Amino acid sequence: MKTASLRQQMKTNNRTAYEAALHLLGYRAQSEREIRTKLKQRGYGPEEIENTIIRLQKAKYLDDEALAEEVFTAYRDGGLYGDRYIQNKLRMRGLKLERHLTQAEEEEKARQALQHKVRLEPDFLTQYRRAVGFLIRRGFSPSVVSAVLNITEE
Repeated sequence: MKTASLRQQMKTNNRTAYEAALHLLGYRAQSEREIRTKLKQRGYGPEEIENTIIRLQKAKYLDDEALAEEVFTAYRDGGLYGDRYIQNKLRMRGLKLERHLTQAEEEEKARQALQHKVRLEPDFLTQYRRAVGFLIRRGFSPSVVSAVLNITEE
């Protein structure tokens, strides 16, 4: 009973689901899944949420394909991340994109990430295990890590 009244309180800013969604989109672009989840958490019903999603899509305020492309490009151009990391970030936001970094792009990003890390820790290159772990956590594939660190697989 308490949770129902809390949800009702969250909803009673006299906002419709559409107004609440516009408010959320004012902070940053969001995926359909993110909007659905946040509206549901705020106590709006399934029918109201569905109508809001349709209305947002018609007004072109909600476009998952364009958002996926934007997020991919931002991570590709702005950060030192591998393809796995980028694809995971897309998946976490409920986005799908068939584009991937090429092997050459990924190797270049891995080299840049490693050079940046070396500036922070001068002896870093002599410690291959740490270098491998660092690059793997950044989402680079084992083949890219191998190519960048010139590790020969036996």
